[in-house]
Amino acid sequence: MKKKKKKKRRREEEEEEEEEEEEEEEEEEEEEEEEENSSSSKVVVVVVVVVVVVVVVVVVLVVVVVVVVVM
Repeated sequence: MKKKKKKKRRREEEEEEEEEEEEEEEEEEEEEEEEENSSSSKVVVVVVVVVVVVVVVVVVLVVVVVVVVVM
């Protein structure tokens, strides 16, 4: 009887350890996904900023050209 109980306990402990390992792996995967998402959002922000700067430069150039032509 004692051996059966010990075996059962060992199995339960092993199962618990496996479950914990699986949970840790899932958490790590989620963290990696979050990091990827944050880095991709940073890229989007940089692209938007670059586009805005280019648009502003173009508008300033157009205004300068118009002013020069009018004078």
